Amino acid sequence: MNSDDNFAVYRRFGKLQARRLLHLQAELTDLEEKLDEMDVADKEDPALELLLHNREWAENSERGELFRKIFQKLNEYNTTLLQEHRLRSMPRPTPTNRKSVFDHIYQEKFLDEGEYNHIYHIEDMVAPGYYDSEDSWVKSSIQFLFQKSPKDL
Repeated sequence: MNSDDNFAVYRRFGKLQARRLLHLQAELTDLEEKLDEMDVADKEDPALELLLHNREWAENSERGELFRKIFQKLNEYNTTLLQEHRLRSMPRPTPTNRKSVFDHIYQEKFLDEGEYNHIYHIEDMVAPGYYDSEDSWVKSSIQFLFQKSPKDL
C-alpha cells in the first residue's frame, strides 16, 4: 500500500463519523435549550436580566459554567465537522486500485484473520494519496503485471 500513493486505500468510517456528529449535535441542542431556559428565567428578574446583555459573567456563575460547556462542545463539534468535510472531499480509490489492494491483502494473508475486514467496506474507502497522473498507461501496465501470478506470466 505504501509502494504507490494510488494504493493508499483506507476506510473513512463514515457511519461512525455520522454517529459522532449526531451525538455532538444532540449534546449541543441540550445545552442550547438550557441556555434559552436560563435566558427566559433571567429576563423575568431585573437583577439578572443585565447578564443577558453583558459578556462578563461571574466566573463561578451557572451561566458562566454553561457557556464554558457550550464553547468546549461547540469547538469539538466544529472540529469534527471540518474533519468530516475533509474526509468526504478525499477521492475514492479507482475500482482497479481498490481491487489490487484487496487482492494483495486477501491473497498474501499478511494480516491476522479479522484484521483485514475493513477491505470489505467498498463504499467507505478513500484514497488520500490518489492523483491522476499523465503516466497512467504505465501505471495500468504495472498494475496488470502485479495482478498476474508468476505462473501466468
